[in-house]
Amino acid sequence: MSEEAAFLEAIRAEPGDLVARGVYADWLEERGDPRAEYLRLLCSSATQWGPGGGADATLKRMRELRETADLEWVARMHRGVGLGPRGMALAPLLEELKHAYKVRGLDCGAQLLRPASPEALAEAERRLGVPLPAELREVYAAHGGQRYFSAGTTGLFGRHRLHTPIQLGKEHRMLCDNCIPDHPDSFPGRGRKDGYFQRRLLPFASWDAYDLCIDARSWEVWEFEPWSGVRHKSRRPHLAAVIRELLAQMRVGNAPRL
Repeated sequence: MSEEAAFLEAIRAEPGDLVARGVYADWLEERGDPRAEYLRLLCSSATQWGPGGGADATLKRMRELRETADLEWVARMHRGVGLGPRGMALAPLLEELKHAYKVRGLDCGAQLLRPASPEALAEAERRLGVPLPAELREVYAAHGGQRYFSAGTTGLFGRHRLHTPIQLGKEHRMLCDNCIPDHPDSFPGRGRKDGYFQRRLLPFASWDAYDLCIDARSWEVWEFEPWSGVRHKSRRPHLAAVIRELLAQMRVGNAPRL
């Protein structure tokens, strides 16, 4: 077994171990490997307390580095490590969101499914051809999707109902087959009000014809509509920001809408 394989095996065996990642980052840095920076930022993000300031700068730099990173390696490094114990970690934010819906008498958190199985996630990744972003995996670790329960406009993300991993794969294939693609180097489209579709957009939730998509590399969240494309104003830097926005709307008495 090579030295790097030994590091990867140690992280696989103890997925929540930040020390092992730190030692691996040292080894990468000694060899001039740019992955060291990403790994150090990941370990840093896992211990930062809340959004804003340094945490936002860290996540922005990680987003930049993922543009040229091996996504399989990124997925391995994120397994078992949340993006911050306060504000960035999805599990407590999801619980806060569901509680807020219940207090308001809203059914947005109704009909949620049990956590997605590892087999379902693996099959979705096989269909997509890319690993699922870490934040989306956190969502699926809590709920594996949401049943269609009424003709209304409610879902876990305000109006958008959470797809199962398999539904995500099918919706992605449908969009890839039927929508005009943007050039990979010009997404979202420059000089236009709206971009169109990119294979890197993963439609994880929907409302009517509107898909809420997470970028497989940047992990930014966009709303996509098949007839007009990606809405530039819909961009959120990550899934945690989507949930915080919905919570903020309800705190001031507004309906949870993206």
